[in-house]
Amino acid sequence: MMKSVQSKLFFCLLMLISVGCGDSDQSFTLKDVAKDGLISGISGVPLAGKTVGELLDKFHQMASHLLFEGENTGNALLQAAANKIDIATQNANIALQGQQDRAFESLSKESQTFFTGLNTMLQQTNESVNRAITVLEVANLDLMELTSRLPLTEKVHTYMNLADGMCQVHSNGSYRVRLVGLGFGQDLENVKYKVILKLAGHQIPAKYIARQPKYSMIVTIPHDSLERYFKPDSLQSIPFSVEVTADARERCGLVFHCNNTITARWDLAMVLMPLHAGVIEGVELIKGQALDGKPQLKEEITTTGDGDSWWQREITVANNQRIVEANYRPISGMVGWSYASRKLGRDADFDIIDNSTKAIFYRHTQGPAVVSHYVRYETLVDNETERPIEPIQIEYGKTILLPLSRDNTGCVYRLKGKLVTGQEFYIDNNMTHDAMNVITRLSVGNGNVGLGCQPAFTLIVR
Repeated sequence: MMKSVQSKLFFCLLMLISVGCGDSDQSFTLKDVAKDGLISGISGVPLAGKTVGELLDKFHQMASHLLFEGENTGNALLQAAANKIDIATQNANIALQGQQDRAFESLSKESQTFFTGLNTMLQQTNESVNRAITVLEVANLDLMELTSRLPLTEKVHTYMNLADGMCQVHSNGSYRVRLVGLGFGQDLENVKYKVILKLAGHQIPAKYIARQPKYSMIVTIPHDSLERYFKPDSLQSIPFSVEVTADARERCGLVFHCNNTITARWDLAMVLMPLHAGVIEGVELIKGQALDGKPQLKEEITTTGDGDSWWQREITVANNQRIVEANYRPISGMVGWSYASRKLGRDADFDIIDNSTKAIFYRHTQGPAVVSHYVRYETLVDNETERPIEPIQIEYGKTILLPLSRDNTGCVYRLKGKLVTGQEFYIDNNMTHDAMNVITRLSVGNGNVGLGCQPAFTLIVR
């Protein structure tokens, strides 16, 4: 019963919301989930008073809900958690065959602990969803530790401990999946195994499957098999099924041996990360000096003598000051006979030299007068100027180079980014990685003299 419903639920959840599943009594909708109290956050499954069959169905519904939410929100964590919880549920279905009608309270302590462990998985997932998560993070969901709580006996001939590679980043080469569990590695003395793997409904040829002692299986997926499924700006899920048939030779009497064939199937979802991971942008801070905007006055008053005379005056300010204005004004005496020395007219005649710290005034007078030459100057103060950094498209698995301006000699920057999966991060020149471990700095990027620095980053994929 559970197995047929399981297949149908996964098929439906991989379709668009608007597509039905056929018979209305078998459909699995958000409304149905909300009615069972599953949509308001990721809560645990009540255990008391339930049978094994009811609990397994309920945990499978939880996994299906996580898968649905993950696909529609672009959350790789939820999809990874869905896979793990459904693997654990199928393991329990195998281990507890013939006990579907038993009440939770009548189970052994180890079996009860398994179900409470499943609830812990859900709680850990909920805690991770409520914060920014690292790329491809799957929380601390340890299937091997959880599987050890099941009442595994010699009659349990297959179960899965690990499905590594259910989240894939685009590559120019092939892709790798590692499956670990009983029946995935070598045959046993009294049990022979047959494995069928399907990707998007197509069986993976045996030449791409390597079974390794004792319990591992390495699956190589050719590049072209996944290429068409990657999307530029969104997660993509494709069905990945694992079917293991155990042909066991068992004692069925005092003398005779009987053959027993058991088949187990896990319907998982492989998550393909977007080709375009997101965008990073920010500002670089150019350290320098600027005038303080507080002009001050410095004046030189001159009394001229009789007759024609050509003369000059200097006004100097400190090295950390800059002249912003130079001028002349008459005060008294024969000011009408005071002229610019090097040009016609009575305007100020001056040069500003030495990096705007000195003004030289030139004058021609033809009689006694009192005149003023003056400058207005401001003081230099240290400052930082923010210069926008153009948005940079980033990709999973590829180095992100940040070319900074040549005058940014301190390689000072502040960056923020957002991934298409919804994660946001911040990193600056004082950090080697962001607070949520989404991105890490590979190098500071100090270039040769005269060249701008170019720090390098990469998204943390694990």
